[in-house]
Amino acid sequence: MSDIHPTALIEPGAELAATTRVGPFCHVGRHVQLGENVELISHVVVAGRTAIGDGTRIFPFASIGHQPQDLKYKGEESRLVIGRNNIIREQVTMNPGTEGGGMLTKIGDGCLLFGGLSAVHQFVRVGPYAMIGGVTGVERDVIPYGSVMGDRARLSGLNIVGMQRRGFTREEIQGLRNAYQALFEGANGTFAERVVEVTTRFAGIRPVDDVLRFIKEESPRGLVQPKSNGNGG
Repeated sequence: MSDIHPTALIEPGAELAATTRVGPFCHVGRHVQLGENVELISHVVVAGRTAIGDGTRIFPFASIGHQPQDLKYKGEESRLVIGRNNIIREQVTMNPGTEGGGMLTKIGDGCLLFGGLSAVHQFVRVGPYAMIGGVTGVERDVIPYGSVMGDRARLSGLNIVGMQRRGFTREEIQGLRNAYQALFEGANGTFAERVVEVTTRFAGIRPVDDVLRFIKEESPRGLVQPKSNGNGG
């Protein structure tokens, strides 16, 4: 049976796994699904059509699943899907999708999310193993393994420490460094031409393949680029 603090409010219809833990003064809405070993520590509000995957922990004063911050939203039954084993810290806000964005906001597995005044624009994609700095506004897509910062985010390099912690080999990391330099620091050709070059030179290196696949996917936002890169996204 779920471990629910007596001060928590669980609306009828909410689905909680047997190992879910809900701490003091939390509020869980009627369309919410909480997986195994999900923990709402205290003062967490989860609303809307929100599904939270196994092992995710949410810290106090996070607001999860309330209606999108979009004046065009008219009550559509959009969703927020959060993956497994995430850590969502204090003051984080996550909203479900909108009709213009496919009706879905999706968070992957193993993410660490802070409320450090980092804001991600609607329709933006953030690749795996990327890192977003504090007080950063992200208006364009962040490549996998990228590190971005600044009031209007600029690509500042690669999340090498994160890759080392996750067990990437020295060869994989060096291969990605070389590919990054060719893509974002190269002086020859357009960005599209450099993508073709990197595809030819570095294909088969797992993190490089991840970045190339991400770049080639369609997106309305374009890519976050280094400040010195004048060739656009």
